[in-house]
Amino acid sequence: MVNLIHYSLVHPEEFRHPSLPKTYVSEGRSHDYETRLSATAPQLGDAVVMVEKQWIVTRITRYASDSSAGSITAVYDVVCSEDGINPEQDHDWGETVQYFAVFNAATSLEIGACGFCSDKKNIPINPNGDWLTQSVQWFDLEGDRPLGSFDKIAILWCERDTAPVKTPDPSFPKPVELPNSYEFPFRLGRNQIMLYVDLNEVEDSLATLKTLEGLGHKPELRYLVSASGTRMTLCALLYLYQFDPEIYADQIDSFDDVYNEICDHVCCNAVHLQRKLRSRRLAIAA
Repeated sequence: MVNLIHYSLVHPEEFRHPSLPKTYVSEGRSHDYETRLSATAPQLGDAVVMVEKQWIVTRITRYASDSSAGSITAVYDVVCSEDGINPEQDHDWGETVQYFAVFNAATSLEIGACGFCSDKKNIPINPNGDWLTQSVQWFDLEGDRPLGSFDKIAILWCERDTAPVKTPDPSFPKPVELPNSYEFPFRLGRNQIMLYVDLNEVEDSLATLKTLEGLGHKPELRYLVSASGTRMTLCALLYLYQFDPEIYADQIDSFDDVYNEICDHVCCNAVHLQRKLRSRRLAIAA
């Protein structure tokens, strides 16, 4: 029989937590929190030592479970103070669910993340680093709910994710090599991103090319013939890259910054950013 005990250590009103900046104005008492596993249930008046101080248990709220999904049989929400007087609670969680991630190791239980969610549907799948939620054990409040406590508490029984961690491939991102002809790449391949300027949409093509070069780009002239063969578009191709979108998401998004910078100097209607990325919709900035 194992109990999970969550201690809320309520400091005196005059206490100022050393981690807070001097300019911070507190809206209530400072709290510290600690979670422990114990074979014995807490009792009112118990003295416990935490965060280098002695605390007195002033309030106990018990949560029980009908499920035998794990070895934890009860959860206790315990309030403590230094002087043994039950402090007034200055906040209330309402119908919020509190959860604790627990990993059942070979020889013992490990407690990971503790957090809150709005309801049962928002229980996290990955609550603590490489821990993955395998099952949820629900604990219901016994008796009336005191101010500052919860209606329900969930234990997330977790296993570690053994999937290999994907590391960046130094070959990505990389430029896509095009044929020697000056034909414009009409279709993007999967996981490719392209930035170009339609020179038919600018007043002075030569001045635009010089502006792009002044911004540090190396425009490559390419042409695109319409399906009817009656219209030819001249484009300045700036970037055509192959990406691994799962790893280079930040670098992919950085092309938005490049696009915006160019639009500050070139007619925005002429600047085009196209993406064709796995698990992401095709986006075109016109």
